[in-house]
Amino acid sequence: MDSAHVGEMAQIRVVLADDHPIVRSGIRGLLEREPDIAVVAETRDGVAALRLARDLTPDVLLLDLELPELSGVEVARRIRQDGSAARVLVLSAHDDEAHILGLLAHGAAGYLTKAEAPGRIVDAVRGVARGETGWFSQSVAATVARAAQERARSTRADTLFTLTARAASVDLAGARPRQHADRGRVIRLRGDCQEPHHEHLR
Repeated sequence: MDSAHVGEMAQIRVVLADDHPIVRSGIRGLLEREPDIAVVAETRDGVAALRLARDLTPDVLLLDLELPELSGVEVARRIRQDGSAARVLVLSAHDDEAHILGLLAHGAAGYLTKAEAPGRIVDAVRGVARGETGWFSQSVAATVARAAQERARSTRADTLFTLTARAASVDLAGARPRQHADRGRVIRLRGDCQEPHHEHLR
């Protein structure tokens, strides 16, 4: 990227939260090689990550999940609750469904595993800073797709059950007047049968 062009635009401000110092150092070095990205702060624990996100209002909070004091999931939840402008990009060793869906439910814009290619991490930081969502590692994308399919099947099953129950209710409602009508005919028949007796009494 042309340095003169970078000078004309604001840098992407990143707060980095990871409890492993070697990992933090490597990611910081990766990002700071890019002239349009600046790591404005880093931390090893969740409480500090939340405070830095609130105080510095970075463009991107690059967030690990296993943080002391406060988990990454809880940090993301509170940032969303605050209405903070900081956008969360998860960088984690975990790619299980519970963690992924939990973070996405709390507004994470992307979820990458630490096995992701360095260039992909840089691209994701830029994309999330632009307001993009759906920056996923391949394994994460597969988990999200599978969960969406399961939810769709569940929704279809619920809809089918609702429609079936509604149809059954309509059938029952339609059957009741016929039952009453049958009863009415029975009553009328009994009345007819009683007519000769009335005439005889008269």
